[in-house]
Amino acid sequence: MLNIDTVDQAIDFIESRLHEDITVADIAASVAYSLYHFCRTFSQIARHTPYDYLMRRRLAEAAHDLLKTDQKIIEIAAEYCFNNTETFGRAFKRVFGILPTQWRKNDRLDPHQLMPRLTRAHLAHMVRNASLKPTIEDRAASRLAGMAALVRDDPDLPDRLREWFVTELELWDANHARDVYSLRLYPNRWADHGYFYFIGIEIGANETIPATWVIKTSPLGTYARFTHQGADQELPLAFDYLYHTWLPQSGWALAHPWNLIQHRPGAPDSTAQCTIAIPIERHGAIHGTTAT
Repeated sequence: MLNIDTVDQAIDFIESRLHEDITVADIAASVAYSLYHFCRTFSQIARHTPYDYLMRRRLAEAAHDLLKTDQKIIEIAAEYCFNNTETFGRAFKRVFGILPTQWRKNDRLDPHQLMPRLTRAHLAHMVRNASLKPTIEDRAASRLAGMAALVRDDPDLPDRLREWFVTELELWDANHARDVYSLRLYPNRWADHGYFYFIGIEIGANETIPATWVIKTSPLGTYARFTHQGADQELPLAFDYLYHTWLPQSGWALAHPWNLIQHRPGAPDSTAQCTIAIPIERHGAIHGTTAT
């Protein structure tokens, strides 16, 4: 049986020592496991090796400090246990695709690039969804009509907007049996300024809509499509897995800063299924059309 508690304790040990020169053997000893058994258990549950998790968390915190502090790069490198700026730069470029100097110059903090601490909830979600694997597919452009809002300091706003939209939808078409789509668009520095949330349905080219609705177009392109089963409250855990675990290990990169969820009507919340789609491209590809 997979021991989530042990891995959670190991992560606590790592997180409290991101600034200390620790080894994987030290982490294994902190939970009284042999090195082999610990690495096997950690990788099965966290979907990262212990060393990969340690490095990604150090680099995520370092990337944050590069934009949020005036510390010199050599100081940040030393603070996160890199021997010199060259070693730090190589590790940084492997994870983020650019050097620390360019990262600081770009001044674009996107949490989707920074691996968060894996909580016990993350670990339990990954164990329950052990088969959360994508289908890679090419999707045609789709025309969506619905309601949108800027989400900043109110995390419950998407839920309220979705309830409001469903009410409007029933008034507009009482016999509707269409899937509902939610679209999250993340502009530059969205962590500081908020992201755009859209909830709607797919419509035909000549279909009329209520005057209070807006139209968005999701472009054609290559997508990773995942089927997620569970409550909507678990979707942030699913997205953390997709952005910080699956995507870095997949050989793909995020093509555009947005994602799409197709909600299936009628299922109880605890067993509800939805389809998550994220636009992807091969590393080094040139970006094409964005959502309009």
